[in-house]
Formats: sequence, C-alpha cells, structure tokens
Amino acid sequence: QVQNLAAYVPYMVCLGNHEAAFNFSHYSQKFRGQPSNSGNVWTTSGETPNNWYFSWNAGMVHFVVISTEIYFDFPYMIEEQYKWVEQDLIEANKNRTLAPWIVV
Repeated sequence: QVQNLAAYVPYMVCLGNHEAAFNFSHYSQKFRGQPSNSGNVWTTSGETPNNWYFSWNAGMVHFVVISTEIYFDFPYMIEEQYKWVEQDLIEANKNRTLAPWIVV
C-alpha cells in the first residue's frame, strides 16, 4: 500500500520483473497516473498509456525511466524505446539551462 506514503511524499514508479504477470497489466492500470509521453501499450486489460518508459522534469533535473523488461518479453519494443530515448535526450539537451541534470 503506497497511499499513506503517497499522500505526503512525491514518488514515481517504474516496472520491473515482478510486474510481468498478465502482460504487465496490473502495473499499467494501477499506475496510469504516471507521465505518458511515449504513446500507448496493449496489455491483457486493453490499451493503456505507456508508463513503461517516460520522462519528466522536476526542478533542475530531467528524469528518464526506461524498461529493461521489454528485452525479455517485448522485443519488438526495443527499437521503439531506443528511438524514444534518443529523441527525449536530444530534447532534454536543448533545455540544459533550465534542467542541467539528466538522470536515466
């Protein structure tokens, strides 16, 4: 249960191997509120915003979340994620005066 903590402390999540059951649908649905700037994914629950890899700015930091799980379960997404990360970092690099730190 993250509700008690989340009510007071900001947090972000990313998927891992423990969320693999049912095509990551539990993770994808539970954390629909995470940023989704990389399209949609299909799970056993249907289409959902892609919260498997995404980015956001917080203060002077640009954070990038990537998924290593696609290498095992969704190899067709490897090139898609790579291109998305590459474009995201190009855009983040243009914004180094406001967010000089980049954390992947």
